[in-house]
Amino acid sequence: MEFNVNKCNVMQITRSRRPLIHPYYMHGENLEVVHDTKYLGLTIKDDLSWNLHINNMISSANQAQGMLKRNIKKAPQQTKINAVNTLIRPRVEYGVTIWDPFTRDNIDKLERIQRRAARYVYNDYSYNSSVTTMLNKLQWTPLQQRRQNIRLCWIYKIANGLVAIPVDQYLTPLTRPSRHYNTMAFTIYSPRNDYYKYSLFPRTVIEWNQLPEMTMKAPTLEAFKSQLVA
Repeated sequence: MEFNVNKCNVMQITRSRRPLIHPYYMHGENLEVVHDTKYLGLTIKDDLSWNLHINNMISSANQAQGMLKRNIKKAPQQTKINAVNTLIRPRVEYGVTIWDPFTRDNIDKLERIQRRAARYVYNDYSYNSSVTTMLNKLQWTPLQQRRQNIRLCWIYKIANGLVAIPVDQYLTPLTRPSRHYNTMAFTIYSPRNDYYKYSLFPRTVIEWNQLPEMTMKAPTLEAFKSQLVA
């Protein structure tokens, strides 16, 4: 198999103010240096920020929502709900275990997508209408909570051997559980920066340790999910 040089590039991931610059070659051609690139549907930046990915994803979700408003504006509410769940929600939840934001600005921008979707379902764009009431009637959980639940489900899968991720490399049981943590709790990470602090394992282990022991010991993933929702 030969690589297509025109489709290959180099991205140096670093937070250093004086990164070491080095040219890379393939088949005698100097590879282009880029500051961001797509990998498995995620836009990765060389400074480890997810802002560009989130903005791209929001733009994609807004385009999908615009298409729904134009084409099935007068459809029954359940049809609109199904359309939102099929065409919009997957766009804003793909890979959330990796990029789930922690800044208020990004969190609010994502919530606005669901708020606009609620107005679309009810075909109510009045300034005086309460979107919160619409969301409550639809029983739509805030996207921030949904992302947290998705991350917690990943920890459950890892802890119970449901995915091919070695638990002993990422999760260490507490050797001395205190009255604040139970026997299913894990050792909390000690991150040195926000990029690591708010990544999957350091962030979610703290939230996992706050769950009731009964929830942690749920016999199946579906039972665990239902207890998170409850």
